[in-house]
Amino acid sequence: MNNFYNNQGFSLIEVLASMAIIATAVLGTASMQTRALQENNSVAVDAQAAYLGQELREIILSYEHTNYPGLFATIVPDDSHNCKNITCSQEQLAAYSMAIWEKRLNALFPVSTYALDYRTDTKSYTLKMLWDAQGSGTLPGVLECPTVAEKGKYCLDVYPNG
Repeated sequence: MNNFYNNQGFSLIEVLASMAIIATAVLGTASMQTRALQENNSVAVDAQAAYLGQELREIILSYEHTNYPGLFATIVPDDSHNCKNITCSQEQLAAYSMAIWEKRLNALFPVSTYALDYRTDTKSYTLKMLWDAQGSGTLPGVLECPTVAEKGKYCLDVYPNG
């Protein structure tokens, strides 16, 4: 006669089943945590790109006025004239500022490129930035403004006189 009270502990099958359930829960949580960290890093990189875009916007707005429309459309970044130590023309100062900005872009995003287009009809600029958001060492796609947000691409319109 079996006595209910003589059963002590758990069987091996019950222990293995409970360990499998716990392992699945732990691995699922770890996987979600890893994905959250990756997304957090991606958002931080996008924020850095947005900050750089806003920084260039401020540079443009600080130089552009009615006497120099489209100044940055023709400027070639050049830091050979250190405008911190010498007096520079408006064009030299703009070229120096662009060179410093370009160095910051390349320091944050070693594999990157940008374009600054000027539209004479609206007297505005469009900044397009493209960088290696995946860490592959190559640029993703072409330098154009996406219709929806894409990793590794950033666009900004700048209206100096509006």
